[in-house]
Amino acid sequence: MEKKEEERRKGVGDPGNKTHGNFPFYYQFNPVSARLSLLEDGPLSRLVALESNGDAMFCDGRSSEREEEVGHTPPTPLCLLDIGCNSGDLTMDLAHKLHKLTGRPVHAEGWDIDEELVEQARTKLAADTNRKSEHNSREDSVSFEFHTVNVANTEDLHTKSSKTLKRFAKKKYDLVCLFSVTMWIHVHSGDEEFLDILGRICDLTDALIVEPQESRSYGTCRRRMKRAGGEIPPKLDELKLRGDKLFPAIQKQINDGGFYPLQPNDQSTCTKGVEEQKTDEHHQQQQHQQHQQQQQTHVDKQPSLKKAKRTAWKRPIWLFRRRSNAG
Repeated sequence: MEKKEEERRKGVGDPGNKTHGNFPFYYQFNPVSARLSLLEDGPLSRLVALESNGDAMFCDGRSSEREEEVGHTPPTPLCLLDIGCNSGDLTMDLAHKLHKLTGRPVHAEGWDIDEELVEQARTKLAADTNRKSEHNSREDSVSFEFHTVNVANTEDLHTKSSKTLKRFAKKKYDLVCLFSVTMWIHVHSGDEEFLDILGRICDLTDALIVEPQESRSYGTCRRRMKRAGGEIPPKLDELKLRGDKLFPAIQKQINDGGFYPLQPNDQSTCTKGVEEQKTDEHHQQQQHQQHQQQQQTHVDKQPSLKKAKRTAWKRPIWLFRRRSNAG
């Protein structure tokens, strides 16, 4: 009995006793392969379509094969940031997939609030690196870092991100991902601070993939914490952004941060030239301005988000891209 009580107190006996969503066996219940397949068919394919058309978002620092042949500096890596990376499984596979699809070098960074999970990620990375080295198959085009970061801490967020961006001479990450972490930030920060944190995350990147938890997940969170003997997140019962208000508020904050949504399963950019694509972007920006007031309460009715692909666990995956005239 005492052993069970000690395990319950530490959150060892019941993996559901994790008030920040830092579940130790997360990828056993949410397989990397399932999410990666969905990303490749949706958001990643859209980003690569933009890349293949010479779009500036993924072409910063890119050099041609001819330039590399004559000794020019190789292209700077695409910088990927996975916030809430858990033990790093998805971060690593996503970086390799992005490299394979674009042909660009990739530097991936994983952040998590749980130091033990970050150490697990580093251990997996070291083992994978050693294994590839033994077989002479190390892929130097993909590099990784894992850090313990609380994104609610403004100084922590700024310090870690600035160091990476300065090293690669970039103003922003090329892609930031938020996979099933929005609720955990929300229930610990409250409505206003949650939106502020989301805004600061938007400031870090030119493209954003968000897999948000729906409002019903908040009720599941409460029941799980109660059942596992964990502490109820401090702001959970104070939140006003619930139900039909939740997704529109998240989308509006991202839109106001200088982004517009891209429809993941729209492959039209694959057959369009750069000038046509810029025209489309201008048209989308005009639509955004015309409907900005309407988006405040009905953002979730935008076709590009309503048609977003959903995971096997019924969560949408949204893709946003920074408007060319925004930051």
